[in-house]
Amino acid sequence: MDINAIVNFLNTQASTSIAGFLIITVSIIAIHYQRKTARQKASLEFLHNCLDVNIKNKCPINAISMF
Repeated sequence: MDINAIVNFLNTQASTSIAGFLIITVSIIAIHYQRKTARQKASLEFLHNCLDVNIKNKCPINAISMF
């Protein structure tokens, strides 16, 4: 394997495009999982609060069925 071929490829527009594509793809995946985790956390906090105040009837009857 010739090192010059690798260096030449890294200096081309194609390698820049591939790197940009990978950065955008990884960013989109990270944002997706971050939002998914935030939604799960919010859902768990809501259910926890409902269970804490269920005795006082402040939680909707079918709150658990919403999830």
